[in-house]
Amino acid sequence: MNQHLLGTNQRRRLATHLGLLREDVEKVLRWSSGEAVSPVGQRIAQLVGHINQEIAEVHRDFDLTDSEPTPLRRRVGAIAEVWLARVEDLRARRLVSHGTVHPDLAARLDPHVDRLEALLHELAQTAATLPESTP
Repeated sequence: MNQHLLGTNQRRRLATHLGLLREDVEKVLRWSSGEAVSPVGQRIAQLVGHINQEIAEVHRDFDLTDSEPTPLRRRVGAIAEVWLARVEDLRARRLVSHGTVHPDLAARLDPHVDRLEALLHELAQTAATLPESTP
């Protein structure tokens, strides 16, 4: 198997993020349940199934276990990291692909993005102080 290709921390990161991804796509499936009989709803369900299958294959190929719940420390840290990357896309200069950006937008919006990033970074740092064994 391929488990020897990953260090301990790499295995944890991979397992944590894949677990969060699985939880999120399952939420997508629940949210779209009202569309279950429509072609779009069926396609969403099919894609969620494929995503879950791919996650299962990564778990199998790298011998990642689901036996223990992801500790709070890693869950919170991973969520903060993911949102740090996404919040960066909310800067005024990054919104140009969604339409013309008002010249004054950066001065008003970007300080909020800066504060959100600082808070998310602090959230990740705070989570890192939790014990590793907290479920």
